[in-house]
Amino acid sequence: MQSVAHPEHVDSAAQSKVELKIQCENLINRNVASLRGRQVLLFLYDNAARAWIKHPHAMTEHIRDSLNPIFVKGLEMDFHFNIAQRLKFVVFDIDYRDHLDLSEQEYLGEATTDLGSIIDPNGGEKVMNLTHPSPGRFAEGTLGQIIIHSGELVDSRNMLNFKIQGLGLIKKGLIKKGIFQSQLTMFFVIQRTNEKGTFSPVYKSQMIDSKVNFDWEAFYVKESVICNGDLSRRLRIDVMRHKRPKSKLLRLSPADKLIGSTAEFTVGELSQYSYPHSMSISPTTGKAALNIQSLSITVEPTFLDFFTGGGEINLTVAIDFTASNGDPWQSKSLHFMNPTGENEYKKVIRSVGDILQHYDTDKKFPVYGFGGHVHGSTQHAFPLNGDTNFVS
Repeated sequence: MQSVAHPEHVDSAAQSKVELKIQCENLINRNVASLRGRQVLLFLYDNAARAWIKHPHAMTEHIRDSLNPIFVKGLEMDFHFNIAQRLKFVVFDIDYRDHLDLSEQEYLGEATTDLGSIIDPNGGEKVMNLTHPSPGRFAEGTLGQIIIHSGELVDSRNMLNFKIQGLGLIKKGLIKKGIFQSQLTMFFVIQRTNEKGTFSPVYKSQMIDSKVNFDWEAFYVKESVICNGDLSRRLRIDVMRHKRPKSKLLRLSPADKLIGSTAEFTVGELSQYSYPHSMSISPTTGKAALNIQSLSITVEPTFLDFFTGGGEINLTVAIDFTASNGDPWQSKSLHFMNPTGENEYKKVIRSVGDILQHYDTDKKFPVYGFGGHVHGSTQHAFPLNGDTNFVS
């Protein structure tokens, strides 16, 4: 079996960064009372260890209440032409919690393949049936399918800054608002064409409530996310209505409904418009529109730009002396006075300081303590050298 090559031994001409766009179809519904949230996790195979890496390399967002989710967030990874790269896509039914503990989530199925079989210069797609690791437990195809689109990512530092407003979305012919309905929840999705001419979602806005017009917050997104550096890539914006279920139970119908879409456009075309610029929404008998109030393209600065632009760095260190760290004469304490070497605090300070000292402007490194008992009282910012006029 081919082993993983070290990065310094890999020909840079044979590697690039790719994005995998994921959607699922006909997922099995394990929870009759609620669909909850679907999420796909990507795991990589370690050829040298001959085992799957335990922690996921990347994951999509959650999509609630759908057995046919189309994920907006792409999965990014490095592609090496001369290395066998095995991938495992695992679909979970996620119960919403503050942390992602996979042992507490509902496993729906998985699909395993090689990255080389997904990569298609013609922009094709890879369709795979989800399977279960227990043979014979589920018939072939009954767990659903996963569909993967691949594309090479263009390295771009350009950022697109949008401000979009929805006008006339609640009118006859577009949305029929109920008599007792005070407001509606709306959001929009930016869709991008792939090489086959079909659309894939690349950005989803916040959900906002309104009675009349919808004023979304300004957002910043990488140009590579929206058009992958191709200013002629066709785009469109779909306006969606989110219907909150009346009950947490029996949430079996799609919660999001397409209201209408803009005509196709490109980032190149948008850059030529004067703003605000109105884009009509169809199909509708009213005057519904998305009003692009502003659009600007900026360059995201790098760390090196910070220095060449005159930025300065000063390294200051603060050490926690509170009792929560334990007795410094006990080996379990982070402050342990280790007679044979440095304690954990010293190791961290040295490792970080060894890097940052080269960028420090005056080469002076003030060191403070906090939470310590000094001169009969507890102080929260005291110089370790005892000199308040010259801290070092």
